[in-house]
Amino acid sequence: MSIAWDMQRRDQTALGVVSDGGHGANWRKIIGKAYDAWKSDFDSYMLAIIGRMPRSTEDESHRSEHVAFATAYNALYHSAQALLNMEFLDVQIYAGARSILGRPVQPKDYRRSARNVKRWASAKQEVQDAVQPHTAKDVAAKPLEQGTIWAKDAANIAALHAGRMLRDATKILTGSDAMGLFHVPWCLYLATLTCWAFHHASSTRGRNVSSDELENESSDESDEMVWDPRGEMEALVASMSEPGQRSNLSSTSQRRQTTGLVWTMAEILTGVRWEIVQTGVLVLKGLVPQRLINQYEDPSGEGFG
Repeated sequence: MSIAWDMQRRDQTALGVVSDGGHGANWRKIIGKAYDAWKSDFDSYMLAIIGRMPRSTEDESHRSEHVAFATAYNALYHSAQALLNMEFLDVQIYAGARSILGRPVQPKDYRRSARNVKRWASAKQEVQDAVQPHTAKDVAAKPLEQGTIWAKDAANIAALHAGRMLRDATKILTGSDAMGLFHVPWCLYLATLTCWAFHHASSTRGRNVSSDELENESSDESDEMVWDPRGEMEALVASMSEPGQRSNLSSTSQRRQTTGLVWTMAEILTGVRWEIVQTGVLVLKGLVPQRLINQYEDPSGEGFG
C-alpha cells in the first residue's frame, strides 16, 4: 500500500508529462495482483487455522473471534483495492469534507474534486490523453485540473470491493471486538463514501459530458422517502457486491439506498472514539437530506443534533 501511495503521488507530480501509455503504465495492475496474492495466502492460512479448531459449543466463541479477525483484515484488502482504483481525497471533498488533515477545503478544491469524481464514476476514458504524451505547453496551461485518467472499469472495481467489504462487515464486524482495531472504522468509512460517490455521481455514467456540465450539474435529491434505512443499505450492498449487478438499479432507488447506507453507517461509527472517524461521521451525516433526518428513529433519542 505504501508503494501504491508513492506511485500515485509520482503520477500526480508528473503533471501529465508522462503518458499513461508509457513505461510503468501497468503499475496499478501489478500492485492489484500483489494484493490478490496476499489475500489468497491469508485466506488459506485462516481456513487452515479455523479448520483445525474443535467443533464444540465451548470453542464457538473462539472460532467467531478468528472469523472476525479474518474479516477485519480482509477489510484492509478491499480498502487497498478500492484506493488503487479511485482518488479518495477527491471523494472526501466531493462528499462535503470541510477540511483534509487540517487544511480547509476551498470552493475551487470542491469544483475540481467534483469534476474528477464525476469523470471517475462515468467510466469515461479520454483515449487521446491516454495514448498521447502531453507537451510542456499543455501542462502549463492545465496543470492539475485534468486529474487522474482512470481505466474504464476503475469505478466498478472500487465499488465492487467497497460493496463486498460492507456486506461482510455489517454481518460480522459491527457487533464484534474487531471494531476496536484502529483500521476497521476507517475502512468502513472509506467503503461507505465509495458506494455513495459511485451512485451519487452516476447521473453522468455511460454518456459523454463536457467539463462545464460536470462542474455545474445539479444534485437534486429524490422526493422518495426512506422508511427503512437498514433495509435500503442491505439491498444496496447486496447489489454492489456482485459483478454486473450495480447498474440494474433505477436512479431513484440508488439515491434512496445510498441515503439509507450513509445514515446506518453514521450510526454505527458514532460510537468510535477516534477524532478522525468522528470527523468522517460528520461528513456522512451531511449526506442525509435535511428533510429526511427527522423521519428516522434514533434509538438514543438524540437524533443528528
